[in-house]
Amino acid sequence: NRAGVPCMYDDLVYFIPPTTVHTGTSILQMASYGSVFTESQFENGANGSVFNYDITYDPSSSTGGREGLKPPVPFQHIGTDLRDLGDDKEQYRAPFELRTGRRRDDFSGWINFCQVLSLPADELEQQIDEWMDVDEWMRYSALMALCGIGDTFILGGLQHNIRFYVPEDGRGVAALPWDMDFVFSSGATSSVRPTATGNVRKVFSIPRNERLYWGHVHDLLNTTFNEDYMAPWLDHYGTVVGQRFTSQTSYIRSRSTAVNRQIPDEIPFEVTTNGGNNFEVEGTYAEIKGKGWVNIREFRLAGSDESLSVSWADDESWTVAGPLR
Repeated sequence: NRAGVPCMYDDLVYFIPPTTVHTGTSILQMASYGSVFTESQFENGANGSVFNYDITYDPSSSTGGREGLKPPVPFQHIGTDLRDLGDDKEQYRAPFELRTGRRRDDFSGWINFCQVLSLPADELEQQIDEWMDVDEWMRYSALMALCGIGDTFILGGLQHNIRFYVPEDGRGVAALPWDMDFVFSSGATSSVRPTATGNVRKVFSIPRNERLYWGHVHDLLNTTFNEDYMAPWLDHYGTVVGQRFTSQTSYIRSRSTAVNRQIPDEIPFEVTTNGGNNFEVEGTYAEIKGKGWVNIREFRLAGSDESLSVSWADDESWTVAGPLR
């Protein structure tokens, strides 16, 4: 929640069930990812849908043939990539389970999203910003990678453990954290790059998105994923549930140090148009080009809160069209 990634707001409770063996601390899921959550989190969110991405756990053996007993293990997984499965929503219903918005049963936005992801890389690059909230996906992925979440889709795991919010018109699909049991399970010095395979990998490979991703990693290290911020929370929650979590600060410290070394080398900000010297143009706009590091979030006119439109040719080269007096 502190990182600014849309996610559930839960609480801790002491659970007293009829069976004493289950008595103890439990997580109380408040709004979960239901309609109360979507309406509160997103504009016109009550009209959107939440999809759960999952795989099957099919028993791969039996006792007594086809009609016999099916032991739960061993089993095999059957799943699919985020890809074009055609125009029939029934082909999407099993791997992408509709969890919120069932009464509307609207798969149209999700189908458009999957079909765009299946486009060739050059066409995908032109269209993805319309159908995916790329900025949110990059921050979500940076947080997952920093926390070393194992068994999650974005870090190269199986095709599950992520949910998606799809607006009514399908534009701006957001990634929602889900099933993060294996926290701090990646090696502290392991790569922080997303390792998801399939079509979503093409999105991460776009240079402007790579740069955006590293910017979120850098920001999270300085605001959220660091020992100073996390230590009081680890101590607090450990006290609440009667466990010791403060030992995890060593992982956070080591991970932060290792990831800082992975961030691309810092480069100075500069304007390259006309060698950085004054120039004159005729018209009401001037195009200015330059270079900058991953910590550049946006461009604004002096004295204005409105962001200017900027395009990044690669991970360091920017172009801004600025209005003139």
